Amino acid sequence: AEEVLVPAAFPVRRIELKHAFTAIRLLPGERTLLAAAPTSNAMAILHLDVGREIATLSVLARADPASAAAWSTAEGVRIALPLADRDGLAVIDSADWSVARSVDIAGLALLRGHPSSPHLWAIQRGSPAGDVLLVLERSTLRIDATLRPGTGVRVEDLAFTRDGSHIVATTDRKGGGVQIYDAATRALAAQLPTASPAFVVTLKNASSGTGQRR
Repeated sequence: AEEVLVPAAFPVRRIELKHAFTAIRLLPGERTLLAAAPTSNAMAILHLDVGREIATLSVLARADPASAAAWSTAEGVRIALPLADRDGLAVIDSADWSVARSVDIAGLALLRGHPSSPHLWAIQRGSPAGDVLLVLERSTLRIDATLRPGTGVRVEDLAFTRDGSHIVATTDRKGGGVQIYDAATRALAAQLPTASPAFVVTLKNASSGTGQRR
């Protein structure tokens, strides 16, 4: 059969980059993305419609875009990201790409959010007793709840379910590698006996800034 190509269906767009980016994160609205490069001392904001870098954030130097949580507000998009050079997290205002709020919390490794939830969920590392799940109030960044998946357990990844009703955590816990929490009550709703799961992806959320794309 003859292969027919339709150039207008999926046009190729090229953006000239200042650095070779090794990690990116598409933000809500799917017009801008966070981009990080080992050769850069700042995180870049790329605008896909404009076709160029529109801002750089030195406060996010060496941070991982995949660890961010992003959500839309009446004023624009907010992005929360654990800092790499010190303990804590910063919330970025997309209106001018400034730091809208920051808070010192030790050991933050990853953040997750959902449009229907007023909270952010985070992985906190550094305790000899194992990783901790923190539930933060999105508006104030105050710690609202602390959950322990198990003694000595490492949490690899977090993702909200598509409707935001539950949080799925992948861990190295024997007999219950995948833990599912009720997002409203924070109760452990189920455990799945999966051996050493690494990542969890909810496909709808991966592009909307609420889940991790791998």
